[in-house]
Amino acid sequence: RTRLALIVLVLVILPTALLSILASRVLRNWESILQRRLETSAVAAIWDVSNRLHSKLEEVSEEVRTSMADCLARGGTPAEISRTALRLTQSNRIVGQVYLFMNPMGFIYPERAPAGRDGPDKPAMEKERLQDALKMEIGADAGQARMMCLVTDDQVYCFTHLRNRKGLYAGYRVNPEAFNRHLENVLKWLSGSDFVLCARGPGIGRRDDVEITDSFSPPPG
Repeated sequence: RTRLALIVLVLVILPTALLSILASRVLRNWESILQRRLETSAVAAIWDVSNRLHSKLEEVSEEVRTSMADCLARGGTPAEISRTALRLTQSNRIVGQVYLFMNPMGFIYPERAPAGRDGPDKPAMEKERLQDALKMEIGADAGQARMMCLVTDDQVYCFTHLRNRKGLYAGYRVNPEAFNRHLENVLKWLSGSDFVLCARGPGIGRRDDVEITDSFSPPPG
């Protein structure tokens, strides 16, 4: 009996235990590989989100630049500029306000409102801060070719130089509600089968947090 027990121990129990240990290690290693793949896919998706959002801002910026350039080529009267700006805000929801800026003079459109008896109002002061920030950005952009994104007073603005027009820039204020809806659509589109991309925070213009959760985790609180 003792001999039979030893035979069973050597030939059955020990190999089974060894196989169980090896299987456990293989499963843990495979789980780590899958986790790394998931993290890599999620990080790649975040970069894709960032690139798509930047491309959208550039696309809208080019639309504003082209429309304002065509407007000025037709004469660029104040009434014509106003109609072009209104058409842009109505046709593209991401455009909250259109601007035309002459460096270093200041904004051509919208025109500066006269100060009241109590001094400049809040929108006028915000516009002054935007003007100062834009002048600094233009000074740092010697080539005048790239899209310039500015954040002032929790608002995001994009400006581009009008080609063949020295010192003249067209830009727009980003409509945060429309931009955030676009962001939500991009996140849904790029979420994988094993992870969900979620953007949490106060919105564009402020510091945002992006959380990544897998499909089996509870939703973020």
